[in-house]
Amino acid sequence: MDVKMRYLRPRAVVGVEANGPYAQSMEAAWQQVFSWLTTRDLWGQVKGGIGMRVGDPRMHAPGQLVYRAGVDLGSATRPDPLYGSTVFNVVGGVYAAHAYEGAIEGTSATLSALLRSFLPQQGLVIDDQRPLVELYDVPDFSADPVIHRIEFCIPVTPQS
Repeated sequence: MDVKMRYLRPRAVVGVEANGPYAQSMEAAWQQVFSWLTTRDLWGQVKGGIGMRVGDPRMHAPGQLVYRAGVDLGSATRPDPLYGSTVFNVVGGVYAAHAYEGAIEGTSATLSALLRSFLPQQGLVIDDQRPLVELYDVPDFSADPVIHRIEFCIPVTPQS
């Protein structure tokens, strides 16, 4: 598994959040963001997509999990209360990053492998003060909708 250490700079993104198991909340949040971008004709301003998983499904009940889906619109990043969007801050810092390409159903197994093997081998643990971040390039909706290209960024800190 190819994992690199990466620094993410702090930045603001505009988007929505959904509660529940990630498989469902992720889809619901992104559908709302896509609808908003289309309605507001903002696709040309999108610099990238960012998902944030707040809460560890191994430690929290499904109703306590929060998924945030957002886009970086550069200087146009501001909330749109009419569509329920708000501004989220991506917390900067060091992350273990892995590029994933495949079906959304394979993301859980990929993340589990990263958490079970890579982090302990490197003497790292998850920094539970920051969410797991997913980075998306500007989406190409003419491409195969089943294949996703995601850079998973797991917030890490040295094991104490």
